[in-house]
Amino acid sequence: MRILSAAFGFGLGFSTLACGSDVGVGANNAGGSGGDGAAAGSGGSTAGSGGSMTGGSGGSMTGGSGGSGGNAVMGPQVFVRLLSSHEPVAHNDGLSGQTPKDAALGIRNLTLFESASDQTGALIFEHGTGAIEAPLDDGSDTVVGQVNAQDLTAATYTRARVVVSHTRFTVDATVHVGGQAIPGTLQALIAMSGGAELDGTIRDQGFYRYVFGAFGMEFPLEGGGLDFPQLSSGGFEVKKEGDETAYYFPISLSVDPNVTGDVNMLFKVNMHEAFRWEDDAQPGYADGVFDVTPTGFEAVRQLGANSFALEMQ
Repeated sequence: MRILSAAFGFGLGFSTLACGSDVGVGANNAGGSGGDGAAAGSGGSTAGSGGSMTGGSGGSMTGGSGGSGGNAVMGPQVFVRLLSSHEPVAHNDGLSGQTPKDAALGIRNLTLFESASDQTGALIFEHGTGAIEAPLDDGSDTVVGQVNAQDLTAATYTRARVVVSHTRFTVDATVHVGGQAIPGTLQALIAMSGGAELDGTIRDQGFYRYVFGAFGMEFPLEGGGLDFPQLSSGGFEVKKEGDETAYYFPISLSVDPNVTGDVNMLFKVNMHEAFRWEDDAQPGYADGVFDVTPTGFEAVRQLGANSFALEMQ
């Protein structure tokens, strides 16, 4: 059995959970063809503050240093809104899955590229080492960034890069220990980029906190050095670039800087059964149940969204 990494030292004898290299942190079925994953340059304009919000709610800002400057708010605004959906989608991977509860993703910046050979890109917004934490509940609609429309470059973009600071989620889990099967929940908080302020503390990339809950009690464990792979599947890519983790995905997005009113750039994610694992044929285990033991748990193959999309409204 592959195991995700860490150690829960609690009274039930649950001691180690380690994180293996086969854990997916992003989608594995997004359509289109991926780019070459070049890091975004410093081109483009950063989002200003204020302005009128066209739909959506403001996400919670996590700490860290702010973005690099940022132009004053002038004229029509482009609001980048993260929309989360739990609409059922087909999963043809042979895995079991759950739709995570209380899930959220920390968004640091967004860069658009005109082609795979574009090595600079247009920076749409930048929060520095801070982030907007966007909930991933069904129907959640969160403004994660904004920019003056006039500061954008008229173009049709084919590739997007989103840097994420952290992820958090809760899934149902059953612990097998001492001949008993104990149902409960597993909460996870993972720093995907360095310098992320999580619950008031600056964390390095690879920080994790797991909390198993059962019998009205919680059994936490936290540590560092958590590794997660770089994926490239179905046009969707997850890349560790230095101290940051970036998601790349194909788009077809025409941007007009000459709009006469505020507009929305919709960043859509699907989270239906997006926590996916491979059931293990062990005594007492059940298909469709995320089974945990004192030494590990079933091989997790995907932690993140099923798909990302970006479109103008």
